[in-house]
Amino acid sequence: MVVSERTKSRPDAKVCTWLHALDPKTQFISVITIGEIRFGVERLAPSPAKARLQTWLEDLKTIFAGRILPVDLTVCERWGHLRAKVGRSLSVADALIGATAFVHGLAIATRNEHDFKDFGVRVSNPWL
Repeated sequence: MVVSERTKSRPDAKVCTWLHALDPKTQFISVITIGEIRFGVERLAPSPAKARLQTWLEDLKTIFAGRILPVDLTVCERWGHLRAKVGRSLSVADALIGATAFVHGLAIATRNEHDFKDFGVRVSNPWL
């Protein structure tokens, strides 16, 4: 997940450079990504790291205010199409993120290029 790279103790320099070069107005995030991050945070035992990640998630929601994309009827229609078309097992979260990107004409930034290869969206891997 690209947005979480900066939270790592040793973030990848290429990814940080790539993120810094982007116009924030062109960056969007799915509600699914927010949910995946929340899930990861909630699974952690109470600790300073968990508290830091909780704060980061709240900050992330503020930073992306107005640019957090919902899963709506159009996205769900595309999601159903993807599941039928791709012909392989898909993660529900990945398929919803892919459908959201397709509906909004956006690229997906991820290290998991393979998971999104058949979705009809451009995939960018900032780790390369």
